[in-house]
Amino acid sequence: MKSKIAFVAALLVFFSACCLGQEAMTVSGTLSDKGKPFPGGLVVLQRLKNEKCARIFRSHHVTADEAREFQSCSKDLPWINTDEKGAYSYGKLKPGWYAIRFLWLMSEPPASKSAMCATEDWALAYEPRKDKSGKYNGFAQGMPFELKANESKQVDFNYQDQFRSRDCSRGGY
Repeated sequence: MKSKIAFVAALLVFFSACCLGQEAMTVSGTLSDKGKPFPGGLVVLQRLKNEKCARIFRSHHVTADEAREFQSCSKDLPWINTDEKGAYSYGKLKPGWYAIRFLWLMSEPPASKSAMCATEDWALAYEPRKDKSGKYNGFAQGMPFELKANESKQVDFNYQDQFRSRDCSRGGY
């Protein structure tokens, strides 16, 4: 009887360490513009099949074959919006490779020489003409990252700070 209890206890410990911990894995953060939280921004977390898919994603020169391979090895998770504090959260994630992007409407465009720019961690763009709502469309695409077992990741993004960075102030792509 004691061996059965020990076995069940060991299974419970394994189950909680293995499976329950993965449910707590999250990617969360905030979207802000000029340091102010941005409510209603669109957040898209993309699941990448493996490290090879992440390398294709990062590549600046993708062949037609690699582009087709990337289409088959990446998948958008359901799109979500930031809340009134600019916060978002994706939960119950599995270990693996991910990339995140943000889309939102800005009242003013950033003071930049170009509508597109890349930093080490982000590709940034905005539409230099106002849309039908009278706003500017902003876009930020983060570089792939690996989420390991029982790990969570915080990704905060402040659009104006990124466009003011040294890499972006020199101009576009």
